[in-house]
Amino acid sequence: MRSNILGMVLGTIAAVALGAAWRSASAQVLLEATKGEEPSVQSVRAAYTSGKNKEAVLLADQAISQLANTEQPANLLAELHFWRGASLRRLDRFDEAVIALNTSQRLGLRVPELHLERALSRRALKQEQEAEQDYQEAERLLPPDDERRFRFAERWNSVSKVEPTFQITVTPQLGFDSNIFGLQQDAPLVDEDVEEESFYYGLVFGAKYFLHRSESQVLALDYRNQLRAYAEDRELSYTESVLTALGRQPFLEWADIEVRASLGDAVSDGEGHLRTTRTVAPALLFQFSPVLQARLWGDWTDADYYLGDLPAEQDRDGVITRAGVVFGIDLGGGWSIAPHINLAEYDADGDDYDHSAVVVGLALTTGQYVGCVFSPSVSYTRADYDHENSIVGFVEKREDRILRVALSISVRELEKVIGYAPSVTVAFLDHSSNLDAFDYERFEPRVEMTVVAMSF
Repeated sequence: MRSNILGMVLGTIAAVALGAAWRSASAQVLLEATKGEEPSVQSVRAAYTSGKNKEAVLLADQAISQLANTEQPANLLAELHFWRGASLRRLDRFDEAVIALNTSQRLGLRVPELHLERALSRRALKQEQEAEQDYQEAERLLPPDDERRFRFAERWNSVSKVEPTFQITVTPQLGFDSNIFGLQQDAPLVDEDVEEESFYYGLVFGAKYFLHRSESQVLALDYRNQLRAYAEDRELSYTESVLTALGRQPFLEWADIEVRASLGDAVSDGEGHLRTTRTVAPALLFQFSPVLQARLWGDWTDADYYLGDLPAEQDRDGVITRAGVVFGIDLGGGWSIAPHINLAEYDADGDDYDHSAVVVGLALTTGQYVGCVFSPSVSYTRADYDHENSIVGFVEKREDRILRVALSISVRELEKVIGYAPSVTVAFLDHSSNLDAFDYERFEPRVEMTVVAMSF
């Protein structure tokens, strides 16, 4: 199976890229074609719709210069200034975009797209009132076309408003774990002195700093610290910290590239230093249409474990390589569905843990009902190990079949009353294995609520 992973990943990449190219080729432009237009207008529009924004600006400048002293209809110049302004907005040159769009309006262009582009530019410049007025004008000019109105609303809502550069969140947790053996699913369950179930309480602290943030680009540092204490066995209580650097940059009109690098560390009250992980994770983000998105991702993790007194065959130090794709499908009315599949390889120093795995799953988010949003999910993992396992005296290979089912309920109605939206998650895991030491079930209900959310 391991030898086929690279081929499957490359095949997935090719299929997604071909699909994106087909959809891009058939995409419609924002404005209806102008009768009797000059070839220069066609080339500017073609550059814009192909995502070649710098080229569109240069072509528009050349065409505007050529037409400035001619008797061509004003609508040609107006459209050129529109495409120039729309391209400048994509390049984060918002002041220039507003000037170009103003010129387009002054020359007589009267289409809702002009007001939307200017609204987005003004919002990026923190001119919230003017941006809102422009968007309302865009809505007023829209024809009674539900699909077109939806696309407008989706663009307006999907582009992040200018936000502060520093954010902090604090989220307390309270839950019950029916089998705390399952804290590390790859560790054999051989410690008879550990309680199997326990209530727990904890806290998740998050901090994010945006080094750069715009509609099209993100560069950020993110820190996440999770504390969890088990009432029945304090030695299993742990702290886990992850520091992540994240960058996102568009490279096509319908696709972004994202790169994430993170350093994680976990410490247990009983065992001390548990593990250190180092991860690099690139991804391609595709926007095929307003209702269909895809994320093609991979990650490479180098893990070091510090538990002593283990046989060499149980040394879990090693490299985990994964790749997969997840689709996001907007079903309308607040409903969405996200199927996913990924492949994984674990190349460990100890032969017990060398294996390949495939994971398939599905997540659903509903609209709001009785003040709540429901998010059920399910996934299935098949993991096949390469070597006979030392736990059973090197006579049998390990095979795992893992079923995860979860339901999260976010109580949105309470947010209006107390200012917070508590959520309840009930999860069940059936970690089935042909080796008894790795076979268990786990049931975990949890309540959590973000009580601090500050931005600076």
